Amino acid sequence: MRGIDIKLAIEVRKHWLGLETSNKQLCPLLADLDRLLVYLDEVGIKPGNVIDPCPECGQEHRWALLKILMIDALEIRPDRQSRLMAMVDESLEPVRALYGGKEGYPSTSDHSVTTLAG
Repeated sequence: MRGIDIKLAIEVRKHWLGLETSNKQLCPLLADLDRLLVYLDEVGIKPGNVIDPCPECGQEHRWALLKILMIDALEIRPDRQSRLMAMVDESLEPVRALYGGKEGYPSTSDHSVTTLAG
């Protein structure tokens, strides 16, 4: 299941960056970063929660997927903060410290995601 979430997160990130994706049927809620952040704040999603069912596609979006997307959102739009992004950012501090702070963490994280997506 986690592999599915990672692969979907990679496709969503590519879409957010304007890159070509292999998934032409992305959930409209996930495909629009600003809309996703507003929705997550409006419904009060917290770490560990899921979107079930999604109001756009009817599917379940697990926390593993949402967390990866929030990490990507922090990198893509560091100026755009939401309550959930702030929670995820704070939860990453101990991990970042292991990899040399905010400077060392991104390259390690990118490598891990690529490896896990396999």
